[in-house]
Amino acid sequence: MFVAGCHRSGTSYVSSLLSALVGWNRPGDLERTVDNPRGYFESTLLGPLNETLLAEAGFSWDRPPLAPLSWSQGRYVMRAIENKSDFEAYALGDRWVDKDPRLSLTFPFYRHLLLKRVACVVPIRHPRDVAQSLFLRDGFSVEKSCLIWFLYNRSCSRFFDTDADLLLSYEDLLVGSPEQLNRLQRWLRPKREELTDAELSAVIADKHASCSAPDLRRNRDTLQLPESESSADSAIVAHCFELYERLASSGFDPGEYKQCFAAIPEHVIDRYDALLSEGTPSLEFLRHHAVTPRQQPPLALGSDLQTGQFARDEQIIRSFADLLETLHQLQNEVANLGHQDVPQDSAVDPALEALQAELADAKEQLRLMRASRVWRVTEPLRKGLDRFRTLWSR
Repeated sequence: MFVAGCHRSGTSYVSSLLSALVGWNRPGDLERTVDNPRGYFESTLLGPLNETLLAEAGFSWDRPPLAPLSWSQGRYVMRAIENKSDFEAYALGDRWVDKDPRLSLTFPFYRHLLLKRVACVVPIRHPRDVAQSLFLRDGFSVEKSCLIWFLYNRSCSRFFDTDADLLLSYEDLLVGSPEQLNRLQRWLRPKREELTDAELSAVIADKHASCSAPDLRRNRDTLQLPESESSADSAIVAHCFELYERLASSGFDPGEYKQCFAAIPEHVIDRYDALLSEGTPSLEFLRHHAVTPRQQPPLALGSDLQTGQFARDEQIIRSFADLLETLHQLQNEVANLGHQDVPQDSAVDPALEALQAELADAKEQLRLMRASRVWRVTEPLRKGLDRFRTLWSR
């Protein structure tokens, strides 16, 4: 099964609980960090592939699309074929758990990769708390965080199957809400057929107690954002808070979940570009990518072109082209004079000697240039010029 949902919505916690309940240990997990000190309960497979998919589509985790993407295009199907061997255990097995919040955006792609529809668990958390966490971790404004919360949950609601998938309240599940635990038990029933209802209930209670221990929780106290970050007058923030209250009032009903995110309000569309282009790359991006200034030009460039003085380099190339043209002209003139039938004392001899001297000088300059370090760099240009002259002479 997959675990999706917005970032900072308890996906790691839910993944840890489900992994314990089905007895699944991934062969390679993301390492623990200060963001998730108990671990991510996420394989090293999903994140990089989802990042690649979103980048190819022109998006990223912190710039989700307004509308769900079409993952059935040929280029994405080819990407699925290329990665089938890495996910063989997932394609052939049923009792496994993996999570990545980006699955909220890429989930339909995995039908092509695994050749089957995998069940998905989606935890939802109050957008206020998600915004507080994203503000502390990445410096996002509350309005931007709420926009991300809306778009992630809207994308989940589009693929959510009320018969196959599971919607959970992160806050209620964390404190052991009987309604949430019973919902989880009913959903797990077909996956743990070897246990009786009483045995399954006992296993869930035991694993929930160990995975929800207070010492594993972070940010247990409600955090207050700076007043400048409250965005109290934001239509997006107010809309997201209203949606969550509707869901809570319905008992987090899956049908209501799909209805809440069925439409995109105008204020979301109007603010999309402005909010998602806020600031510099997120800290999350900087942590996962070595972003360093470019120190050296490509190694293919010679030392004469590594100075950055492009005007000088362009002058060298132009001088070479002019010299080559002069050499060709002199060779033609010498050849023409040498073939003329004239008396030995004719005035042609001095002219021929002068041209021959000039030709010798041009050849020497050409020899010196060929011995220089820019000769190798300008080889493509020289070949291009020669081909052009060949075509021109025809």
